[in-house]
Amino acid sequence: LLSTSGGDTLIINNGTYTENITTISHGTSSNSNVIMAENDGGVIITGGFYIETLENAFTKIIGVKFKSAESKACALYNTKFIRCAFEGGEVCASNCDGAVNWACGSWQLYEDCWFYGVGGRYTFVAYEVDHTILRRCVIRHDGGYSADEGNPEAPIANYGSHHMSYQNVIVIDNTLKYTNDYTASYYVTGH
Repeated sequence: LLSTSGGDTLIINNGTYTENITTISHGTSSNSNVIMAENDGGVIITGGFYIETLENAFTKIIGVKFKSAESKACALYNTKFIRCAFEGGEVCASNCDGAVNWACGSWQLYEDCWFYGVGGRYTFVAYEVDHTILRRCVIRHDGGYSADEGNPEAPIANYGSHHMSYQNVIVIDNTLKYTNDYTASYYVTGH
């Protein structure tokens, strides 16, 4: 368990881990806790992924790959993902939003990350998020939504979010895997 006063570093040995991740320990504004892979990409988390932190939590996650066939939901505050991968999401049809990564909360940074794999209408969605940055990220929409109900599909969706910044973000192979005609590289709504 990492210290609530911050300053701890947890290094995870290379390997594949099937545990569900639901909480992370909290640091402070002047002393974040750090969770990092022994080697970037060498730690693969395949279990369920719904991370939630308190508003006064400060955490860095470095070099971890999150891979599962469900949305990876992050209700986070003051959290930095550095050189992380997010692969796969919920494969779904009618009345399913789904995403490879579903971000909620405030003050997040995704830097040098990549998002890809089959699953959901969106690859990365910022849902009612504020003060969040994606910097030098690569995003590919690989499909996985099979209903043709006129619902939008996009690699990036900014839904009801504000004070967002997408800096040097690349969307690749954007036209390959859509189910319906309501598509875009970058979709903004509900704001």
